[in-house]
This record gives sequence, C-alpha cells and structure tokens, in this order.
Amino acid sequence: MLSPRTIKFKGFRERIGEHRTAGLPFAVYRKPGSASLIAILQDSPEILGDPEDAFQGFMAQPFDPTTKKRVWIRADRLYQCPVKGQRLLLEPATQAEDPEAKALHNTMVRRALEAIREGRLHKVVLARRFSHPLPEDALLLFRSLQLTYPDAFCYYWEHPGFGAWMGASPELLLQYADNRIKTVSLAGTLPALGDDPPVFGEKEQVEQAMVTSHILEAMTEERLTPEVSTPKPVRAGGVWHLKTELGAKAGRDRALSLVDRMHPTPAVCGTPPETAFSFIGKHENFDREYYTGYLGAFGIEADDAFDLYVNLRCMQLWKEQAFIYVGGGITEASDPQAEWEETRQKSATLLTVLKNS
Repeated sequence: MLSPRTIKFKGFRERIGEHRTAGLPFAVYRKPGSASLIAILQDSPEILGDPEDAFQGFMAQPFDPTTKKRVWIRADRLYQCPVKGQRLLLEPATQAEDPEAKALHNTMVRRALEAIREGRLHKVVLARRFSHPLPEDALLLFRSLQLTYPDAFCYYWEHPGFGAWMGASPELLLQYADNRIKTVSLAGTLPALGDDPPVFGEKEQVEQAMVTSHILEAMTEERLTPEVSTPKPVRAGGVWHLKTELGAKAGRDRALSLVDRMHPTPAVCGTPPETAFSFIGKHENFDREYYTGYLGAFGIEADDAFDLYVNLRCMQLWKEQAFIYVGGGITEASDPQAEWEETRQKSATLLTVLKNS
C-alpha cells in the first residue's frame, strides 16, 4: 500500500498545479476534523473501470448512473499536507433574489405537493442550480473552503473525462474499517439563527425519520444487526439538521453491497424511491450529474478501509463559472416559499467562500 508523502503547502500546490496543466486526474480532500489535506494523483489520463480487487484512490458516483459514469482516480502518487491557519469566519452570503428562478422552483414544488396529496409520493427531493463567477485559483478557493468548514468533508477533484467538482459535504454515507460500518441519517433543515439549535417541527422530524427507516430496511436486507442512536441536532454551516448515527459489524463486501442498497437515500431522492426518482427526472430542468451522488477515498488509511460521503453543498467548475447545486425535501407539510428560502440558506456554504475569495 502506497503511503502519503508529507510536504509543505507550497509543494503540495505546485504538484497539483502541474497535474492540472498536464490535464491529469487528481483528487484533494480533507476528512471532517482532520489536520491533513490528502492529494491523490493519477499519472495517466485514462478512464478506469470498476476495480476487481482492493483499490487505492478516489471515487465519485453520479446520482443517476444511466446518465454519467462512475469516476475512479488511482493513487499513483500520494501526498499529505498539514492544515495550517485558523478557521475562517467569513461574512455569510446567500443568493440574491431571482424572481424567475423562484417562480420555476415554486411551480416544481407545487407539482410535487399535488403528487403527494394524490398519494403517488410521500416525499421527493427537488434541486436547482445557478452559476457564480469562479476565482482564477481553484486550489486557493479549496483551501479557503476547508478552513471555513472544518467539520465537513471537503474535496476537489478533476478528471479530463468527467470535469471538475468541489464541495463541503456535511453527510457521511458510509464508513468502513476493521469489519465495522458507520452511517448516518441526516435530514430536516432549519436556518441557524444563533448558536443554539432550533426546535424541529413535525415536517423535519418526519423527513428525517424516513431516511432512518430507509437505512434500517437496507441493513435488514443485508442481514445486519444495527446499532441506532437517538436523533440530535447538528449544525452544517448556516443551517441545522437532525442526525441519527447507525452502525453494525460487517465485512467489506457486505459494506459495499449496503452502499448499493442505500443509494439514493430518501434524503437525496424521496419515497417511494422509484416514483421519486422518476418525478425528479421529469421535473428538474438539468442533469444532477455528481450532485447527490457519493464520493470518497479507498485504501488510504488501511488496505480495505473506505469513507464515502453524499455529494451535497457542492459545485461544478466550468471555465470561469461555478455551477452551485442546492435542494430540499418536499413532504405534505411543505410550503413553496419556505422551500425556496431553504435552498437560499443552503447556498450560503459555497457562496460565502466564493464571494470572499
């Protein structure tokens, strides 16, 4: 197993810059609370297929695998760099009001509420995207992002065959190491209006319970014995969510099989899963690509270990523009205006860093 070589940030930045200039795949990430950045560099532009054996590198799975392929970035070289600098406390920024985008989003939410009232859906997660100018130095932008959100999974990957993405995800999909799995149910969103957690209403509690139920059902189908915590509030940037932690004993193959059963969870798609997935395809006016898929590193800390995170609070980098993706869960208690405001609150994670870079 290749071990990361420790270098200073200047050398770290230079090596990634050389890879970008050469058009070669790479991924940079920092796990929540970690004191190190990790860089995974692949020394050829080839598009890799699914590995048959243990893999050391980075993977990104799209929301809909019928429209985009899974990305694998092999660790031909590995570097780590100590995280230096205090947490950045930037002035919060949200998207300016956009009447046209708001009208489109509200129409989509109302159609979802009609389907829920008719009994065709219980919940559906609806997303939108918008653009913002991108700073010239993407790696410095990523450095600011991970210093601003030290408790998120922060990543930046590029591949000549698939594009470039960056984000700060608050949500673990599944972590595996030493024959144990850990996952979380994270859903329900309220704005952060101070340091204390808000009081979550029935809508948020029901929305989060749907995700927990989905994970427990997947674990039962994999014949696992789950360990479940009680829900608790957790802050993610400018919003709060409800979070339940779940764990179990499992081998690596069972853990990977569980990932397939879990994705997409009700937190990013809805219930019933097939109906919600179809509704999203018909009513969202863009391809989510890797937004609400999952991504993470394989075999970096141990041969068979991996950490996968849901690709939320993310943006797609395209020339001089960043396409920011945000969404929210629609249930029978949803209000179109409140749902619009929720997406604006969620946009603060990335806009705060973009506008201050």
